[in-house]
Amino acid sequence: MKKWWKQRSGPVKVLLVLAVILVIQLLLVVATPTLSQRWDTAHHVPGGEGWGTFGLLVGQLSLCAWNLAVMFLTCVVWFILWLHRRRKLAEKTND
Repeated sequence: MKKWWKQRSGPVKVLLVLAVILVIQLLLVVATPTLSQRWDTAHHVPGGEGWGTFGLLVGQLSLCAWNLAVMFLTCVVWFILWLHRRRKLAEKTND
């Protein structure tokens, strides 16, 4: 694994880490209703105050959207770097 990690470029590493974070975020979105009910019961918080579980879900889904946006930008940067390397290689072979 260490050798593979050293061979990969920065955007690939970022995409890998962001993909893992996205999976964790999606699992938390699924688990939020159950976890928030347990938390409220354990800490004697009355239901229906503030945004509650809905607010937690909205916040987590917005973080997922930000994560996807950063993943998209990373893919764009990766593609630009790939085109730049390809162009340099073509110039080098034409010389």
